[in-house]
Amino acid sequence: MSANTISKISDNEHIWKFQLSEDYFNGERIYNSDKFVIDSETGKSEWKLEGVWFVDYDSSHMEINIELVSVSGSAKYDGTVFQVTILSTGDAIGTLEIPAHNTGNKIKVCSSLTKDLDNILTNKEFSDVTLVAQDGIELKAHKLILCARSQVFAAMFRNDMEESKTNRIRIDDMSAEVIKEMLRYIYTGYAGDYVPCNLAKELFIAANKYALFDLQTMCENILINSMDSATVVDTLLLADCHANERVKTTAIQFIAYNIEDVKINESWKKLRQTNHELCMDVLDKIIEERL
Repeated sequence: MSANTISKISDNEHIWKFQLSEDYFNGERIYNSDKFVIDSETGKSEWKLEGVWFVDYDSSHMEINIELVSVSGSAKYDGTVFQVTILSTGDAIGTLEIPAHNTGNKIKVCSSLTKDLDNILTNKEFSDVTLVAQDGIELKAHKLILCARSQVFAAMFRNDMEESKTNRIRIDDMSAEVIKEMLRYIYTGYAGDYVPCNLAKELFIAANKYALFDLQTMCENILINSMDSATVVDTLLLADCHANERVKTTAIQFIAYNIEDVKINESWKKLRQTNHELCMDVLDKIIEERL
């Protein structure tokens, strides 16, 4: 079977076989599938897959992109969700669901280094610093890893601050659950895993506070992809508070395009009373789109 051929198993199930190559470092390889057709009662839609295999010194991952090529009849692809599973010699490496409009999802493969670091975090062996959450729960960590991953943590211990004397860091604005998840990112980079959607806002704030830029981007993507009429104002306020232009601009666009649905929510009514500047930004966008 050639590297780009997709075989049809059933109307809604296909298999794509290709051989990954890892004979290089710090690079990427692109694998493109041929087109495949999904039948429905209202017509047909034609799709293709792209797999981008990234490899660097300590991890590797596959980025899956799904592209709609053509639609016949009255078939609609809004709401279409693909379940993608990567298999290695018959064993599942990872599975995720990809909405049709949301390309660029990733399945990551853990390296032994990632697994070892995760074990260090779990076992707390040789831990030399304690993080204290707002509820008083203590979490053990390793100063060297924190400093290597975050400029903010490094500054705490490099300078003559209270944290460097006591080896305790009080984080009064975060729950233990959020700190634990932040540590998991710091130690593993989320290789083989993803940011929990229910903690995206809290982790976005944590990433901003401790200069964890990759984590911030991951959270931005979730905030953008999960915008809806009921929550978009809260997302806009969050982005504005943390000066995140990417999320802020997207939220303003979303509100402008869906103003009839957004304006019935209490959050929008409150925004009109408390933040005229953001409301004017939305109004400017609405006017711009209608010109």
